[in-house]
This record gives sequence, structure tokens and C-alpha cells, in this order.
Amino acid sequence: MNLLHLDTRLACSVKILRLMRRIPKRLEPSSRRHGNSGISRRVSRIWDSYGSAMKNHNEIICIFCPEPVGDDPPNEHIFPQNIYGIWITHDVCGKCNSQFGSKVDTQLLQYPPVVEAVDKLNLSKPLETMLRQAKITDVSDKKRMLQYRKGRVRVIPRKLDGRLEYSEEDGVTHLRNQLRKEKIGKDELERIIGEAREKIDKLQPGQSVDIAEHTIIKRHGEQVDIVYKTAVNPPYRPVAKIVLEFLFFCFPSGSNIIDTVRSDILRQIAIGNTDVESNIILPLVSDVEPKPFHKITMERFGDSLLMWLTFFGRRLFFIDCGKISGNPFAVLSNTVDPVGLFAINDCDITQKERQYAGIIYYQGDERKIEYFGE
Repeated sequence: MNLLHLDTRLACSVKILRLMRRIPKRLEPSSRRHGNSGISRRVSRIWDSYGSAMKNHNEIICIFCPEPVGDDPPNEHIFPQNIYGIWITHDVCGKCNSQFGSKVDTQLLQYPPVVEAVDKLNLSKPLETMLRQAKITDVSDKKRMLQYRKGRVRVIPRKLDGRLEYSEEDGVTHLRNQLRKEKIGKDELERIIGEAREKIDKLQPGQSVDIAEHTIIKRHGEQVDIVYKTAVNPPYRPVAKIVLEFLFFCFPSGSNIIDTVRSDILRQIAIGNTDVESNIILPLVSDVEPKPFHKITMERFGDSLLMWLTFFGRRLFFIDCGKISGNPFAVLSNTVDPVGLFAINDCDITQKERQYAGIIYYQGDERKIEYFGE
């Protein structure tokens, strides 16, 4: 049995606890705000029962080791830490973060089976929408608006006066800064910059040109845009995690994705095991049927982006979902007003599950559902 099988469950439970502490009051179950109206008192007891475990960070398990992440884990992998405006859903200890973190994030989006799965599951548009709305803060604290276009990431930094455009010199300066991050030698850097200047000078309005192997510049009058073909500083981390959430949510019941495969895929990709492509992902993706949900949308809530799934006219707020043996746990759902808790972790959602608010939980391997009214 994969060692991550049980550890991931424990990690998921603590993640949900930490998430609930941060949920705005208007998203809490109605019984917390209005006595017992809307849903059963049982929901309030479930909701309140999570508090004590919040205090112990050592219960959070690294998805790679797996060892406790400790009291001071890397912020960029903590759930539900709001990173880049998106909830990140995987915990990594400091040691593994240093060893694997960027490698996992940079490989995942371009990993062929993930690309194929995104295409088969029609997720390109939701990802594009999400990235268009997300505001990304990089290490230099520059605000950026990102767009996902078939493997290209368009980067438009905001100037202090609020303008979105580059000048020619802005473009060259930005290219120089990116190349320095790649630790290119001084002579090679100046050669690339010199060639880029020559290409930019020859551009006519509406034309675009490659400058270096990873960057395209397009002229708009006196301004230019920079487009990365494979971005030096791309939004891999938030996008990779959102891809995983979409991807594994969509797999049919019985695939054991929630329990084992999600963490194992991340670990196998991190250590460069290409067998994960043929042994784990592709056989599952090849049999995926059309999804039961009609629409996936992203919308802003404060500084966060919320993922909404619409099932036959009912809007569900999907955060994360997993299997925790013997413990009821749920994911928030929402119509116009919050009506209760509901966990969705299969594709085979029944009509009854669509009509009622409730909680899905597990006792051993038995999946159970309790409903709290229409």
C-alpha cells in the first residue's frame, strides 16, 4: 500500500479544519447564524467539532516524505493559504519544498498526460478564465495579469501610474531581468539583448517577433507587449494546483484518485519517473465520459478566486474533497444563500444528491450520505 494512502487522509482533515477557520461568516451554514433554520443541528456539531486540531501543525503531513511539515512549513504550499489569489491544496515540508517544489510546478502543466486530460475534460476555458482574473504577485512584488493561451503566458505588469503597456525600453529591461534569473553569462546576455533591440526597432505596428527562445514582443504604436512561450517566471504553482483539482475531481468513482494517485503523481513527477504517464494517468483519462456538471466558472471573492460548479442549475462551491475513514467531513456548497454542507467527490452524482443539501462521509470504505432538507 502506498504510504501516502493514510497520511493524505490525515492531511486533508487538518486542511479542512484550517480552511473553516477562515471562511467568511456569510459562507457559514445558516444554522450557525439563524438558530436551527435551514439545516439540522447535526451540521453545527460537525462544523464545531474541528476546532481542537487547528492548533497542531505537526498533524499536517508532507505529500512527498511523508513526514509532519512542522510548525513553520513553506507558505506557498500551505492549504488554504491564499497564494496568488488561489487556495493551494497541498502541503510540503521545508526540505521537500527546497528539493521538489519548483520542479513539480514547472513540469506539471507541460506534462503530456495532464495536457491531454485538460483537453479531454474541456478544462482549457475555465483555466483561461481563472488566469485572466487572477492577480499574480511574483518575488519582486510586481502585480501581473495573466492569460492562458495554448501554453503561452502573456505577462502585462502594471506600472505605478496604472498603465498596462510596455515601452520599448521597458521590454528590453524586463527581458534583461528575466535572463539574469537564468544566470546567463554577461557576454551572452548582452548578445541576446542586442539582438532583441534590433528586432524591436524593425517592428511595425501589429507585428510580433521572437526575442530570445522564450519571448515574443508585439508592437502597438509606441508600446509593446511581451509574450512568453515558456515563461521564465510563469504561474506554474497556482495553475498546477487548479489543474489537479479539476483533473481529479472529474475522474469517476472507484478510481482511488482521492486516496492515492493524486499525491503519488506529484511525487513521481518530482523525481522524474516518466512511467507515471502510462501506468497511472492515461488509462484513466482514456475512459473519461462527459461530465455531469454543466458549467465551471471562477469568480472573485475578496482577494480569493472561488471555483463554482453548476449542477443542473444549482451552484456548488467546490473547495477540496477527500476520503477520511470514520470521520464525516464536507465541502461547502452554496445556492444563492448558503444552505448547508455538501461534499462532491464522484462524477456519478444522483438526482437526489443534486436536490438536497447534506454531507457525504465515509465509515471504513462505505460511502454514506446524510441530507438536511431541500
